[in-house]
Amino acid sequence: FTVCNSRKTVRMVLVGSASTALTVSGSLLPIFLLSRPAFTFRSIASAPRHARTGCAAISSSPRPAYAPLNRSPLVSGARRGGEGRSTNSSIGLRSLRVACASAKVEMGGYTFGETVVSGEKGNATGGVIIFLHGLGDTGHSWAQNLGQLGLSGVRYVCPTAPTRPVTLNGGMPMPAWFDLPGMGPAMFSNIDWEGVNASAKHVHALIEAEVAKGVPSEKIIVGGFSQGGAVAIRAAMKCERKLAGAVMLSSFVGPADDLKPGKTSAANAKVPLFWGHGDADMMVPMALGQMGSDSLRQLGVPVEFKNYPGMGHSSCPQELADVKVFVLKCLAASPPPPTAAEVDAMSVKELKAYLTFKGKSFAGCFEKSEIVSLAKSTL
Repeated sequence: FTVCNSRKTVRMVLVGSASTALTVSGSLLPIFLLSRPAFTFRSIASAPRHARTGCAAISSSPRPAYAPLNRSPLVSGARRGGEGRSTNSSIGLRSLRVACASAKVEMGGYTFGETVVSGEKGNATGGVIIFLHGLGDTGHSWAQNLGQLGLSGVRYVCPTAPTRPVTLNGGMPMPAWFDLPGMGPAMFSNIDWEGVNASAKHVHALIEAEVAKGVPSEKIIVGGFSQGGAVAIRAAMKCERKLAGAVMLSSFVGPADDLKPGKTSAANAKVPLFWGHGDADMMVPMALGQMGSDSLRQLGVPVEFKNYPGMGHSSCPQELADVKVFVLKCLAASPPPPTAAEVDAMSVKELKAYLTFKGKSFAGCFEKSEIVSLAKSTL
């Protein structure tokens, strides 16, 4: 392929893992850097091997072809951009409509990108999945990927990380939940805690927004891909509201000192976790995934770890199918509706949130007793 930007032009042929790192003029260039707007990616539809392997043509272009490519949920041929996408799927590619995309948000000194929402637009009676993308990606691709799960009444909330310089990629600005140092062990041990904590707080704000809409926190699952997963598990275990579960795909934990007893929420210290990882992952080796899952098990977290033979730093139909099973199991385990006594103890705000979730209008109710009576009628 040809890589062209304002400084370098290199022609070469790549056949192998999509997570291979390139050396250009002495600089290590991880393949996911090619997702930046300076490049156009054209997949070769007749790629002879699995979607994770193949040849790609990359050329300079006067238009930013990054956006539509970065939002394709499932691709044929070589993997497109970012840290990873779902590979060509037998689940069936269908038209997915994105409900909305919110404006940028300031949090902890960082400007987070838009939050993309797909799936259920009304009362998410089936639950909510908040999912964080990988390095260099946006919320668009995973909002579409998760839509392939086909879960009824479930809303998918996919935020976008702040655009910030990333040391791993020579200081190039790109969406990142936290900074990553150079390749090697330091990439997973020398953690940018300021970025991690700011991103976790952003997730907590999204959880609160869903609760305000009437979704019980016990029907919310938090997940993420790669570095998004490293943030997701911390956001889940440190959330004061009880959550249904957590998901980590092709991810890592890094130092787990901040997840030890006393540093997490009692409500989610043992949150159920699904961890999917490919044994051909060259970006985040599966050994790191196994180490991370083992460290969480030692902390009492019930981890369901699944290995996908031949899968690189990406996802696959079987993994998504396993995620669906896990999600359904977690949501089915959600607590039953409140009792009459619990309704009596609710504040007016909690009562209104509950009624909103149940699809009941409380217009015309001016006294708390009236709202309580309406809430009890749903039991």
